[in-house]
Amino acid sequence: MSNSLAIAAVTATLRYVLDTAMGGTHPGSVGGAQVTTLRPDRISGDDLAHASGINLFLYLVTPNAAWRNRDLPSRGDDGTVLQSPVTALDLHYLITCYGQDSALEGQRLLGLALDALAHTSVLGPDVVAAALHEYGSADETAFLKDADLADQIESVRLSPATMSVDELSKVWSVFPQSPYLLSVGYMAGAVLLTGDATVRTALPVGRRAITITPAGAPRLLSVDTEPPGAVVQAGSVLSLQGEDLLGATTQVRIGPARLPVRPGATPTTVTVDLGAEVPAGCTRSRSCSSSRPARPVPRRRTSWPRRTGCPSPSDRRSYG
Repeated sequence: MSNSLAIAAVTATLRYVLDTAMGGTHPGSVGGAQVTTLRPDRISGDDLAHASGINLFLYLVTPNAAWRNRDLPSRGDDGTVLQSPVTALDLHYLITCYGQDSALEGQRLLGLALDALAHTSVLGPDVVAAALHEYGSADETAFLKDADLADQIESVRLSPATMSVDELSKVWSVFPQSPYLLSVGYMAGAVLLTGDATVRTALPVGRRAITITPAGAPRLLSVDTEPPGAVVQAGSVLSLQGEDLLGATTQVRIGPARLPVRPGATPTTVTVDLGAEVPAGCTRSRSCSSSRPARPVPRRRTSWPRRTGCPSPSDRRSYG
């Protein structure tokens, strides 16, 4: 999992991928182009010293559908923190390429960007670590030294987003003073954010108690009175026939009442005395039995192995 700097680390890694591709040797390179992470309305501003480049803008963050249901409850019934909650996110980017229209610089840069992202569709630990090292040395982005995106359990994957003209128009309508520039959508996910909650640590194993008891589930076949056909009332005796009815401790549950079985019960037949706690009317009856391990498990105070003591001097002499 990653800390709260994961979103900024993904943006920095994408910038590193595009910047590395732009610095390579390829046909139709655009001189002086740079990669920026600005709002689209600042691309054509007077504060830019270059007239062409690729801009990376994070415009939307949504929950990741695959990971949002994997997170188990992070707190118990009493409010105790069981595990640090995980926030799974998908990051939606708008990649804008601009330059001199007559020289088709924007289109050349767009082809370069799409090719670079297709060859780096998975942001693995190596490329993430290289990006954080590259931009973590700058004063403005020195905080990236503390990002741990490279240690995330699942690498962030890139995929192109299908954006219609209507969707692009809605995004660009947020910046009414900025003219539309050639753009394409990309999605990066899943980004897994984990908080710094203190989790209660489970106690060590005190003793091992693993046993195997060959026993089937109780099966009730019929219920009758003793003698058969008698009126069922308080003080009557019921006889239950079935399979695997007898265990180390066996009770018959009739409604809310739990009745002990009479002596002489067998795995196929048990009898009980009806008391006043048994409700009148039609009521379900169940046979509840529990089993005990055949061999008692030696009690251990901790899970550490036992240590044997040193032999006595007489034992040492006997072995020479």
